[in-house]
Amino acid sequence: MSGEAVTWAKAQKAPTGSAKAVLVCLAAYADAEGIAWASVPLLAIEADIDERSVYRALARLKGAQLLEATGENKLHRGKLIPLYRYPLERGFASTRERLLAERASPDTVSGEDPSPDSVSGLGVTPCQSSPDTVSPKEKGNYQEEAQDGRAGETRNARFEAFEALEAAGPKLWLAVSDRATAWAAFQALLAAGETSGVLIACAAAYAASPLCKRRDYVPMPIEKFLGFGRWRAFVEGASSAIARPTGWTGPADIRAAVVAGQGEGFAVSWLDPAHWDEAQRRIVCRTSLAVERLTEALRTAFRDLSIVRGET
Repeated sequence: MSGEAVTWAKAQKAPTGSAKAVLVCLAAYADAEGIAWASVPLLAIEADIDERSVYRALARLKGAQLLEATGENKLHRGKLIPLYRYPLERGFASTRERLLAERASPDTVSGEDPSPDSVSGLGVTPCQSSPDTVSPKEKGNYQEEAQDGRAGETRNARFEAFEALEAAGPKLWLAVSDRATAWAAFQALLAAGETSGVLIACAAAYAASPLCKRRDYVPMPIEKFLGFGRWRAFVEGASSAIARPTGWTGPADIRAAVVAGQGEGFAVSWLDPAHWDEAQRRIVCRTSLAVERLTEALRTAFRDLSIVRGET
């Protein structure tokens, strides 16, 4: 994630409030050069707007020259997602106006325009344009972020895991759930130290429970399942899945192909939980959704590879 892109986005004047929200949310996925990508459903959840509004916001941001279309795409889960560039070199459009507004507040007595020397009095550190003035620690962080090349991959991996949890639960789960609230509850659990694999396994155990087999049963919403700790009741039923060794145990070239085409987050969410059957030379997945995702990701590089659903 590029802190510079987020700071830049927050300082801009966007055409609408929705456009500003999308600009800031997308900036969280930008790399050190201002290149960013994120799926529309993810932006819709984080910006708290519908997907149509996200498309309109992106069009308005390009029209306002706050986002530049690179003409390149990221292949993500079988879909091509456009890559955008933040024109960070254009500076912070409204920073001066913000500082003037702070100067005009009752807490200040001076009406002079802020200068680089006086800005520090407002709690803002002037930007240093010369790389020689950056501390070694800051240079190291910047270089590490630039070399990573997968800005926002962690957050995209979390969203993929969230979608896997949705798919693992009961059939009517999505119909009775508030997705934005459920996404927030999922992130809170991850921040508290829980793992997505455990939560997904618990969701699958809940779906397989006798309760969910009843025709008249309406499943509890995802946000209640996660936020109220109801998932803990299914840990024992999911113990076999939780105890399963983590990480891909099959041929390294298969995982390398997945990472090269779809990214590390995709491999963690869909390939790593699968089992490699050496005798049959095939990948065995726990869910049909995982079979679909991996088949689509590997059909070009490994045409003869068998990917099936079964017990892992």
